[in-house]
Amino acid sequence: MNFNGFNTVVWINLVPGAIMVETEVMAYDIYDLVGNVGGFLGLFLGASILSLFDGARAAIVPRMKMFLK
Repeated sequence: MNFNGFNTVVWINLVPGAIMVETEVMAYDIYDLVGNVGGFLGLFLGASILSLFDGARAAIVPRMKMFLK
């Protein structure tokens, strides 16, 4: 058997001659976590920066039109 990485193999002998083998593997590693956190951070940071520009434009443009008349 090959035991490498984060895999775990457990043998449970219930009845003589019968063997149950259970294998546990990591479904979510550190690279997936970093990638997902970075993706969400980029999404929300980008959305907040765009909303700042929209808010600034909404506050400045009406006042500029008022002064340019």
